[in-house]
Amino acid sequence: MNSYTKIDYHLPGSGSMKLWISDVQGKELMEVENGVKGGGNYTVQIPIQSLAPGVYLYHLLFEGRLISRRLSVY
Repeated sequence: MNSYTKIDYHLPGSGSMKLWISDVQGKELMEVENGVKGGGNYTVQIPIQSLAPGVYLYHLLFEGRLISRRLSVY
């Protein structure tokens, strides 16, 4: 099992953002990033050794807009 995974994301401009991982019921398990960032492309490595194999969601909240994607851990 890999102990890290990476998430690539794009911010269209500067603003407040939060990136976190939840279980499929929506319970937040891990806050990855939280703060103000400039616009651009980003890659973040996330330690997943504390997550059991299964399906999770990662969420990106940027200036009131929420994007959620599936994350599988093997």
